[in-house]
Amino acid sequence: MLDRNPTFPRAHSNLSQVLRRKGEMDNALIEAEKAIEVEPTRARGYLNKAWSLIELKRVDEAQVWFEKAIAVEPDNEIGHLNLADHYRRIRQLDLAVKHYRLALDIKPNLSRIYANLAGTLRWWDTYKFQGDLALLRGDEDSAMKLYEQSNKLNSNAPDVLARIAWLAQAQGNQVMAQEYSQKAVKLAPYIFSDESELLKNFRFLPE
Repeated sequence: MLDRNPTFPRAHSNLSQVLRRKGEMDNALIEAEKAIEVEPTRARGYLNKAWSLIELKRVDEAQVWFEKAIAVEPDNEIGHLNLADHYRRIRQLDLAVKHYRLALDIKPNLSRIYANLAGTLRWWDTYKFQGDLALLRGDEDSAMKLYEQSNKLNSNAPDVLARIAWLAQAQGNQVMAQEYSQKAVKLAPYIFSDESELLKNFRFLPE
């Protein structure tokens, strides 16, 4: 196809993917760049370039190309999915969750998005339990950071909100304690009767 029509848009992208599977990353990158030149308003060339850079261990250069893919095709669910996968790999999990959810808004029946989102959200529990362990060691600062990481991934978990509220009060941050206790009570009135009861009695909820 390229021999007959060197400007055929999809051929360069397809060839880039084939070359990546064969491990020819330098050539895959070249073909991705040709795809962008021929078809600058479609996402796939940018995505192929990003993944080629990652395979070449040039991870820091890749993100801008994922972002350009979304910029040229904001409603391309694969662009958001790929950027989310990238964020997950570099442990920017809150941004990964954000783009998985944007991908689902565009394509709600794509099972791969659900699977990758579910895998990322499992870190919510991991951060929460790591925070508990840090608090048991007496390391309140580390515990708060871990609870906040958990909350970034899942802002509707009343037990995490309660942990943040209780710890903020213990550290003398009454404004933060009030804010998070209100959120926890609103989400789980069946657990917490009111904010003062939460702040007075909560330490660890039964798991």
